[in-house]
Amino acid sequence: MTRPELAEVAHTVSFCLGSYFSLFMHEGYARLPEVAPHLSAPLSPLAQSVTARSRHSLKFFEDTLRGIEGQISYFEDEIFPAHAQRFYGNTWLPLARRWEKDLGFYRYAGRLVSTTHAATFGLGLDPKTMFNKNAGPELVRIMTEYGQYFGALAATLDAKASSFLDVVDVSQFGNLGDDVRSERHYKRVFNGEATPSINALMRVFQASMNFVDVLVPSSLEYSLFKIRFLTVYQVLRSLGMLRTERASELSAESLAAIAGIVDAAEAQLIVDPSTKPFRNTLMHYGPDNRIDLSLVDKDDLIGSLVPLCYGGLTAADFAVKLDACIAHTAAGLNTWAQS
Repeated sequence: MTRPELAEVAHTVSFCLGSYFSLFMHEGYARLPEVAPHLSAPLSPLAQSVTARSRHSLKFFEDTLRGIEGQISYFEDEIFPAHAQRFYGNTWLPLARRWEKDLGFYRYAGRLVSTTHAATFGLGLDPKTMFNKNAGPELVRIMTEYGQYFGALAATLDAKASSFLDVVDVSQFGNLGDDVRSERHYKRVFNGEATPSINALMRVFQASMNFVDVLVPSSLEYSLFKIRFLTVYQVLRSLGMLRTERASELSAESLAAIAGIVDAAEAQLIVDPSTKPFRNTLMHYGPDNRIDLSLVDKDDLIGSLVPLCYGGLTAADFAVKLDACIAHTAAGLNTWAQS
């Protein structure tokens, strides 16, 4: 992301990756006192809170602190008002205010990969203060702490190192040219005007799935695999929760769209309750206590964990099913958004 050719799109990629960086930091920071106490250093309260909020955003509706109701309230009570306050009422002509816009989209190859609301949600910033004049310096301080933390673990910045961004086509990124007024937009997508706040969260799900489908390549390399697996796992689990807990608020078309996604064979395989130790181990940076560590190869975590948790399925075969599930889930959300 430091390479000159990525300069114009680095912010978009940062929005997409923010919650994953926070996951690496939050979970690793919690593990350090146990495995490497000499590397543990206190984070500022601000960095701790931002990192925790950002990391928990990856759970979507499975966030035990919020659940579905809490996530809806977070958008309604914090994200929506903060953006409206910042972007509405800025024109001197009252009649023109109806055309003011507070929601922007980020696209890659025509596919939605983030929005300004999704970025706020994923980065863990406080919506109430993120537009204050001191928000920029605060964010710099937080990112500096991130860098110091990763640096203490021997991370280095190497512009020549290989990365999944090597194959990204910068020309395929879309600019923020199609901003909209969120209160109107969210009534026209997914489940329609009855549930604009749920629709806003579905936009987050859609962007997350498109990101791992078109920008993060299929790989058995630990970090890339982890990003792709956890994203589709949490989206599938959250869609299942939405169907169970909010079915009365969803149209028949919406219920059918969700069923088409979560009832697919690959989706059922990935979220099978018996495989929860696999998800827990990837999410929490420590082995689930139901996993026999004597059978885990620390030099091939994915290759050894998959057969243990998925009935002997090889990592390569599982990757094929994961790829199919990611593509199917992303396509299902894209279609539902337009229905």
